[in-house]
Parts: sequence; structure tokens; C-alpha cells
Amino acid sequence: MLGNEKKEEVSLTGNQMAEIVKQEKLKAKELSRQASQMHAIINEINGSIQAVKAVQGKKGLQIIVPLGAGISLDAIIESAEKIKTTIPGNIIVEKTPKEAIEMLESQATAVKKEIELLKGEILQASNKIREFSKVMKLAQSQFSRQNAQSK
Repeated sequence: MLGNEKKEEVSLTGNQMAEIVKQEKLKAKELSRQASQMHAIINEINGSIQAVKAVQGKKGLQIIVPLGAGISLDAIIESAEKIKTTIPGNIIVEKTPKEAIEMLESQATAVKKEIELLKGEILQASNKIREFSKVMKLAQSQFSRQNAQSK
């Protein structure tokens, strides 16, 4: 039955095609912005993993704790056997450093998958832009030739 499908022909004006190209460019730009934000999230996750590894098993380690808005305070880690993490609902739970690292790595994997999906969407948008641009250039070329012949 797949071979019996009817093909539909669609006619678009030059302005409609230009608008499609414009929309696809905007879409690709937004998707790229989202991918950049996700790369920043990956960097933050990787930094957190490194920080957990750096304090793991250490006692009496002096650190600087950022409180926000450029304000920090000195602190001493009494024990890094339990790491505090926030779960949805702003609930704080304790995890071992190993569990915290596994959780962070899982988050990083999920974000990387999202980035790959975005890359696919960006590629699709780029392909549409390229195809419509080719058709528009071809149509402009034919239009110019027809005008030249009619003069």
C-alpha cells in the first residue's frame, strides 16, 4: 500500500518561501541558544562532580562558601561523608559522595541526550533553509532569464 500513496503538489509564492526561510533561521537560532545553555549546565554538573571528588573523605578542610551576590564566608568541612542535595519540592536529602556523583553523572547523561536531539532539530532546520534557498535562487534565475528574453 505504500507505493499507492498520492503525491500532493504545493505551490508557494516567493514571499511565502522567504517567510519559511526566515522562520527556520529563527528556529535554528533558538535551538542553538538552548544547546548553549545545556552546555553550560553540563559544565556546572562537571564542576560539581569535581568538587564532590575534591572534598570526599576529607575532614577539617577549609573552604569558602559563596552565599550569593558576591558574598562568601569561610567554613570548615567537618565531614564529607554525606553530601546534601536538593530534590524537587526544595527538599534537601543526604547522599553519600558516590551517590551524589552517580546522580550528577545521570543528570549529565540526560542533558547530553537533549543536546543531541537539539542538534538533530538544528540540522533539519538548516537543511530546510538550504533547500528553500536553492529553490528560491533557481526561481530568481529563471525569472531573470524570462525577463531578459521578453525585452
